[in-house]
Formats: sequence, structure tokens, C-alpha cells
Amino acid sequence: MLDTLFEKIILLLVLLSLWSSIYLALENLNSSCNAEWNCRIVTVIHGFVLISLSSVSAFSGLGSWPFTDAGAKNTDFENFTLLICLAYFLYDFIWCVFYQPTEYMNGVHHLICVAVLSVVLSRNESGCELIGTAFGAELTNPFLQLRWFLRSSGKQDTWYYHANDLVFCFLFFLSRIVTGTYFYYTHFINPRPKLIIRVGGFALYLVSLVFMLQIGRFAYKKYRKLFDNNIKISGDHSSESSGNNNVNKLDGSVTSNGSSVTQRRSLEVRRTEENSCGVSEFVESFQSCANGHILGTLHK
Repeated sequence: MLDTLFEKIILLLVLLSLWSSIYLALENLNSSCNAEWNCRIVTVIHGFVLISLSSVSAFSGLGSWPFTDAGAKNTDFENFTLLICLAYFLYDFIWCVFYQPTEYMNGVHHLICVAVLSVVLSRNESGCELIGTAFGAELTNPFLQLRWFLRSSGKQDTWYYHANDLVFCFLFFLSRIVTGTYFYYTHFINPRPKLIIRVGGFALYLVSLVFMLQIGRFAYKKYRKLFDNNIKISGDHSSESSGNNNVNKLDGSVTSNGSSVTQRRSLEVRRTEENSCGVSEFVESFQSCANGHILGTLHK
């Protein structure tokens, strides 16, 4: 089916037109969104298509097993999968040149992918390990695009935005660093892959390491900031609690002082009343004595 280079080029041009048509259709149907939004929808579609085709290639027998059959001849299904991938990267690279010319790292990544895919397709070998690499790379892509869509929609403070970040970082580390390192090791010790394929595989592995360093630095800054904010919030709560306790203690001391003052005033009033009673009794007895003396004098 895809035995000659001419057939592959014709199919490549058809697939390139297909990816471009999908993007242009989204631009017309979804004109309220910007160009990057629609381009990332195409990226999500490509990710799911490539993950599905890579899984079928590795597990259904339509392709070779990438961990043990590196350097093997490509099957037609592998060539078809790689052509879909190459057509997408050509479309996306052209889009980046027009809309994001300053994204140098992304441009370098696309150029390396285009070069490696072109070599593998032209030599008609080592397709299985490249499909395995594409599977590991695209496994995290839906989470990366979902992160961008959530952030562009103002959802960066939601719990599911942070959960998506954690899943993306974990999957990236697991697929590209842990599994990717072992996969590159099996490819390196296998004698069949040609030197140019080894160089391309090493370049893709280096790109993954650079991306992992960027993701690690981002994760450290993000979660360090969240940790510091939580400590600050806890400190503010503690200060408020101690302030409330001090206010309660102050209120208590004011109450106790008020009670003491009230008791002292009551005692003074009582003493005043007692003194008043004593004076009254003295005045009354004095008046009685005086009246008795006056009456006695009158009787005399």
C-alpha cells in the first residue's frame, strides 16, 4: 500500500490538507474564539487520534513491539500512523511561524519531530520505536491543553485546575522520564537502529528533559507559593484568635474591676446609710429628751 516514497508524499499532502481544513472549519464555526483556541482543539484531536492508533499498532499485531523490535521494517499501518503525525507537525509548525514566531523551544521541538519522522518514513524502518515515543509524548497532551483552556476561561483558581496540573506533572514524569529513560536505554543497546535514528532519538529525549526541567521549575514555584500562602493564612488566624482572647481577657478584667467598684460603692452606701441611721437615732433621742425636759419644766 505505502511501499514507495511517492505514495507516502501524496498521502502526506492529503493529510496536511485534512488538518488544515479542520482548523479552517473551526475558525468559521467557532469564530468567537481566537486562533490559538481553535488550533489547540486540533491539537487535542490529533492527540486522541495518535494515542488510539499507537495503541492499536503496539497491541494488535499491526505493528512491532517498540521495546524489543527497534530498527525493524515499518508495516503499512505504522507508515500510515507516522504520516498522520508528520502531517500534523507540518501544519502546526506553519501555524506557529505565523502566529507564535517567538516560541523558539516549540519550534525546535517541531523541527526535530519533522526531521525524525521524515527519516524514518524515507528509510522505512524504526517506525515502531518512533510510534512508541509518540504515544508517550501524546499521553500528557490532553491534560496540557485542558490546562490552557481552563486558564483562558478564568478557572485557574478552581480545584479541578490544580488537580489537572498534578495529573499532568505526574504523567509527564512517568511517561517521558521514567518510562522514556528505560525505552531509550533499550533502543540504545539494540544493535539494529542506524546512527541517524539514534541521534534523532537522543535529540527527542533531550527535548523531554528540557521540558521536564521547565515543568519542575514551574511546579516548585507554584506549590511553594501555595504553601507560603497557607502558612500566612494560618498565622493570620492564630493572630485573630490571640487577639480575641486578649479582648476577652480585657473584657473580663474590666468586668471584675467593675464588680469591685460596684461592691465598694455598695459598701460605702451601706456605711453611709448606717451612719445616717445613727445620726437619725441620736437626733430623735435628743429631741425626745429635750421635749421631756421641756414638758417637765412646764408641769412644775
